[in-house]
Amino acid sequence: MTLKELHDRIESQMRLDVTAKDREVVIKLIDRGQIGGLRTVPVKYVQCGIDWENGKYLIYPSEDLDKATK
Repeated sequence: MTLKELHDRIESQMRLDVTAKDREVVIKLIDRGQIGGLRTVPVKYVQCGIDWENGKYLIYPSEDLDKATK
């Protein structure tokens, strides 16, 4: 997904649902047959990559995803 594609998806959701601007942004964790609501981790920060990550848009979770999936 490109940053433009992400922008377009967000813009579309905000047009369709005026309350979308107040939604928490989370990362869905891998579902291993869990029953109930989705397991998620909040997004802590986003930024454009520099140096070796140039050309990427980075999304940082609020906690280590390896620990969160255990």
